[in-house]
This record gives sequence, structure tokens and C-alpha cells, in this order.
Amino acid sequence: MKCNFCLKEGINHTIEFMGLSKQVVAFNCNCFDKEEARKEAERHQKALDKRLNNSLISKRFKNVSFETIEKTEHYNFCLNYANNFNKDTEQGFILSGNIGTGKTTHAVAICRLLMGRGYKTILITMSNLLDRFNDCYNDQSMNKQKILDWLLSYDFIVIDDMGKETYTEARKSNAFDVFNEIYKQCKPVCITGTNKSLRNLKTISDFEDIFDRLHETCTQLSFEGTSKRRD
Repeated sequence: MKCNFCLKEGINHTIEFMGLSKQVVAFNCNCFDKEEARKEAERHQKALDKRLNNSLISKRFKNVSFETIEKTEHYNFCLNYANNFNKDTEQGFILSGNIGTGKTTHAVAICRLLMGRGYKTILITMSNLLDRFNDCYNDQSMNKQKILDWLLSYDFIVIDDMGKETYTEARKSNAFDVFNEIYKQCKPVCITGTNKSLRNLKTISDFEDIFDRLHETCTQLSFEGTSKRRD
């Protein structure tokens, strides 16, 4: 009998067990181990692809990782956070700064490393998230609690470009419920936004309570400089 992979001839052996004899073939190669390793890598890649698809990270950021982004002053801090992340991690981030200074790319790099480690992550704008609550009026199969449960099913939540959205009383109420549930369930959240947009949010009623919760559970990192998109 030959190995199915390298076609080397096997060696016949007789095994005695409890008075019974059995003929087996042994192969002097490691093809089986290599094939198992290949299958495991394939399973891992399929699981990673599924987590990446479910993360809602846009095509623009699909290839962003710690290997591709610039090593800023916050690079090592974010890398260490992702490497030491576990199910008990509660601390998150507020990434603030001018437009184009690397806030979203650092958040995505954290997500990518965490997904590689088997965690579920999501990156969604606050506007997109609030629109999902609005959709409940048109879709009877959805309700606020289902959306909150869906969001809280992720291990690490990124709410990107916060402060660009508009607010009605209903949207303010939904925003408070989002952050209140994140706070109560001890979920780590990362907020990105420009200095101006985050300042504007603090002038909106009901957001004082939201930022009070965020400042308790989030480390603030400030990204300085001008937009790297114009370099």
C-alpha cells in the first residue's frame, strides 16, 4: 500500500493484542500530519472569514492589521491590549483626534487581531446602529431588545465616527440604551470620533450620562496631527 500523498510504499506490521493479530501498514513520512495541519488551517481561515464578514468592517479596511498600519505613539498600547484581551476584559477606548489621523485603522487592527484569536468583533457607525432601531417600525420581526442582544453578542464593539449622526428624542433614548446595556453587561467598547464631533455630543441632553459611563470604562487616546490621507 502506498501513501495517498507522497506515494511512498508503506511497511507492513503485525500487531498482537489480547491474543489477536492484526496487519497494519505504517508509512515512513509525515504526510498525514501535514494534511491534518492543512485542514486545521483551512478550518481556521473559514472561521476567520466568517468573523470578518460578520464584523461589518468595510472593504476599505479589510486588509488593515498591526502589520500594515503606521507605528504611532499609540501602536504598542493598542497591540498589547489586543494581545492581552480576554473574556473578562471590560476596559475599552475613546479614540479622539482630527480626521484622518489613524483612529479607525487602530480600532480595525485591534479587531483583526482579536478575530484571529477567535473573538467576535464588530465595527459600526452610531448612525448605522441607530438606523437599525428605526427599522423596527417597518419590520415586525425586530424590536429594540433583539438589536441590543445582537450587539452584545460581540466580544469587542467599535462604534466608529461617533458624533456625525443627528438626534431626535427617540434616537437619544436609543443611544442611551445602547451604552447603558454595554455598561451593565461590562462589554468593552471602542469609540472613535473627531475632537469637534465628540465635543458637540457633550452639549446634547442625555449624553452627559453616556459620557459619564464611557469615561469610567474607557481609556482616552488622542491622535494628533493632520490627515494622513493627504500625505
